[in-house]
Amino acid sequence: MQKIHIYIFILAVVFFLVLQLQINKMDRKLTCIYTQITALPVLLVPELRANQDAVQGQMDFVAEACHPGFIFSGGLFVPK
Repeated sequence: MQKIHIYIFILAVVFFLVLQLQINKMDRKLTCIYTQITALPVLLVPELRANQDAVQGQMDFVAEACHPGFIFSGGLFVPK
């Protein structure tokens, strides 16, 4: 009976680790989508589109948000 408890515990730990991995993947995708949506005003408003530095900065921010080598940390994207 003791072995079954150990196996259930190991299975529960593995389940929660896989669940955490899936949550992290979904968080990455949602962060990418949200960042792309917030970048739209720079592309749609003619006054903002005229400033090439702002457009390039926003596109770099979107690229970092969607790149899997970066993680979101307090408003900044830092390398893993």
